[in-house]
Amino acid sequence: MSPGEARDYVTGMNRRHRQGWEQTRALMGLVCKVLTGETMEIRLPWDDEEREPPTAVEAEEIDRLRSMARDVEKRLNSKKGE
Repeated sequence: MSPGEARDYVTGMNRRHRQGWEQTRALMGLVCKVLTGETMEIRLPWDDEEREPPTAVEAEEIDRLRSMARDVEKRLNSKKGE
């Protein structure tokens, strides 16, 4: 395994566990709010990661997908009223 492959492997392992950590953060925030009435901020390592702004192609794809979602929503809502 090359160093690049090892780095990608470790990054993938970390991403796999991210959902569990996010769930834990949400649950602990809720428990803290109920017990103390205060909001608890739990910082995780990926909170500080900066996301690159979408490129023009990605922005166009996002707009296209949003448009498709609105069309599906309209169709579903029109079938409810029938």
